[in-house]
Amino acid sequence: MKPISKKTREIDREATVWFNKLKDELTFPFEAKALFDDNNNIPYGTRMMVTQVDNYIDMYGMLIEVKVGGKKYFVALCEVELIYKKSNNYKLVNEYLE
Repeated sequence: MKPISKKTREIDREATVWFNKLKDELTFPFEAKALFDDNNNIPYGTRMMVTQVDNYIDMYGMLIEVKVGGKKYFVALCEVELIYKKSNNYKLVNEYLE
């Protein structure tokens, strides 16, 4: 078994800090729109309610739980745009994305 690299540990620490910060400081629920196109469930531009920060997966980044038409989905935070650009949520998510 290969030991975990120092860089991997640093990424994991940073992801944990961001996960906790977003979970604690975002005000839920809030509206966002899809910046992706999943023809079967969520077409590009679909408005959705973000209900929580769910998890961090290295391949996708921060995952959020969203509701669209009464159904629950999990999408990457980087694949949505917040509707209200003057909100504290918008500022915090953009800080995370940078």
